[in-house]
Amino acid sequence: MAINIFQPTPLLKALFIKHRLPSRYKKKLELLWIIPNFYLQYFYFLIKDLLDNEQKPGISVVIPCYNQGEYLIEAIESVINQTYQNIEIIIINDSSNDDTLNIANKIKNKYQNFNIKLISNPQNVGLSESRNIGIRNSTFNFIYLMDGDDKIEPSTLEILYKFIKYKHASFVCPGMKKFGAINKSLWKSKININNQPFINNFHVVGLFKKEAWKDAGGFNPNMVYGWEDWDFSLSLLENKARIVDAAKPLYYHRRKEKSMMSSLWNDERKKRRMLIQLIKNHPRVYSKYIKDELVSKFSYRNIDKIKFRRELDLPLNNPTFKHRS
Repeated sequence: MAINIFQPTPLLKALFIKHRLPSRYKKKLELLWIIPNFYLQYFYFLIKDLLDNEQKPGISVVIPCYNQGEYLIEAIESVINQTYQNIEIIIINDSSNDDTLNIANKIKNKYQNFNIKLISNPQNVGLSESRNIGIRNSTFNFIYLMDGDDKIEPSTLEILYKFIKYKHASFVCPGMKKFGAINKSLWKSKININNQPFINNFHVVGLFKKEAWKDAGGFNPNMVYGWEDWDFSLSLLENKARIVDAAKPLYYHRRKEKSMMSSLWNDERKKRRMLIQLIKNHPRVYSKYIKDELVSKFSYRNIDKIKFRRELDLPLNNPTFKHRS
């Protein structure tokens, strides 16, 4: 059987079958392909850029923020220090009850020569709707999302723009560096679209086209406890958006002892509720599976299978999200 050495999965499978390598070596072997492949692609994009010599389009960096004032200056300055120059920053203060609004105003006054917009929600509307508000108020057709307590490498937007342009993508994800309570770098391998309905290997912090967000109907406010990125990825895929990864860790994700995600992971009822909401938001994706299959495929999430199976029959209080972008 012929092996395409430029595709890691067939090559790795061939190695495992022929030499019976233990699966624990899989990630190490993948990195031997992923890292040089990233640099080869990026070098190729640099050459194409020199030949194209086009004016770069603007990028709107949207930063929702709720009670993250102590980290906001670090996040904003990581954007201001980008090598990519044509940027606007949109801060959405989601009715924080700490000093976020005052800190955001100080940042805006400090960097008056930089294009910074500040939007303050009169009441808390949640992460999904705050992102939608920021994107609706953006000037440019390329959007980069990040959280108010995270930061990015100086070359992040430069690299991601080259990937989205030359790979003709709608959305490009960088790899991630976790810092804070956990310190770890994660190079991303190819996103497995076939597994995405059941295993979320997509994070929404990335560069995408505004039209892809519109086609997907925006971010869904009924994902009230989290996994709104998972829901958004399914909407993108339903609309046949091309999602690629840039692999290299360019995005710093702050891990804290208590966060929205840790609250979701530690609460079985919330997990169950969000999985059911996910299924009801995407009937075209999940309707081909019988109930027992759904229970089985989501069981790794440590949910109560009996309650989950029973609740699949019940309507949720929140209606299925309609296009509101």
